[in-house]
Amino acid sequence: MWRYHFFTNYACQTNRLRVTSLLQSKQVFLLRGCSTTATKHTGTPAVLSPADIIEQARKQIELHAQDQFKFALQEYLTRDKHRRTHLKFLNTALEKVDEFGLQKDLQIYNDMLNLFPKGRFVNRTLFDALWPRRTPQMELALRILQKMEDEGIRPNDETHEILLKVFGKASYPLQKCRRIVYWFDRYENIDPYKLKTLPSDPVELSRIALRQMDKDGTISEHKVTDTEYILSSGRDISVPILPSPVESSLQNLQVEGPYNFWLQKLFNRYFTMTAMQPSREGTLVSICICHPCTRDSIKFWVDQVLEKEPALANMTVIYNITEYDISEDEEIKKLNSVRLAPPKP
Repeated sequence: MWRYHFFTNYACQTNRLRVTSLLQSKQVFLLRGCSTTATKHTGTPAVLSPADIIEQARKQIELHAQDQFKFALQEYLTRDKHRRTHLKFLNTALEKVDEFGLQKDLQIYNDMLNLFPKGRFVNRTLFDALWPRRTPQMELALRILQKMEDEGIRPNDETHEILLKVFGKASYPLQKCRRIVYWFDRYENIDPYKLKTLPSDPVELSRIALRQMDKDGTISEHKVTDTEYILSSGRDISVPILPSPVESSLQNLQVEGPYNFWLQKLFNRYFTMTAMQPSREGTLVSICICHPCTRDSIKFWVDQVLEKEPALANMTVIYNITEYDISEDEEIKKLNSVRLAPPKP
């Protein structure tokens, strides 16, 4: 019986000590919470969203665009030293790169990659190296590298070193970085028609595209307004491309399009006029690039070709044109103007 009373008293005393310690710890916790809330309004800066931080940096008018973007990155590090919200901030920064005109700046991409915490996403075991885990940080780094690849930017040694410290050797971002460097170096000088600089005038761009598609053709220009123009490249039918004479076997003219073409990063459409022959391939007569691509502009181009070439005047014109939304021309124009815009000062 005395054993029962002994263990009962011991348990009661132990529970009292536990309750006392819990109350003391709770009191200390409450006191700490009050102290942190008191200093929260005085010591630490106000909480801003990533978009607000970038917008605040854009108001620094005395700085260049590159310095404004770097100011936003540094401001984020000041407000979030532990980088808890780095994913949200980097996603917003990646969307704002084009607005700052810094899509061609390698150092900006390196600064964004350098914002990832170091050593936290490195593969530790052999299984992680063989089957790397697809983390949100890895997906975001791959998006940044894909943006660099789309803009034609080759990663440098600094990019490689940052990815090595953040994700380690056996990681998808580092492998993608190495592949970009390999293929960029291999195909750097493979394009014989590579242009160092592109003019901002859309008419001049269309003239360059026509010259690359048809070197032997004669380019004619009809400019309606500053934004509406018709450019065509024509060939002399009396000098046929095929070895046999063409005049006697021409049956009809076929107008086809629109076909898509890329002049480096610039996108546009063109139409072709072909003189069809029985049991043979057609002979290219003319190529046209017009803006906007309306029925009137295409009809004007066809009439101009028939007027210059009397041998084609009696031929039947067959239109094989695919319909598309004409509002896409304005979207293409805006996209090309953004890609041709110089970096903001």
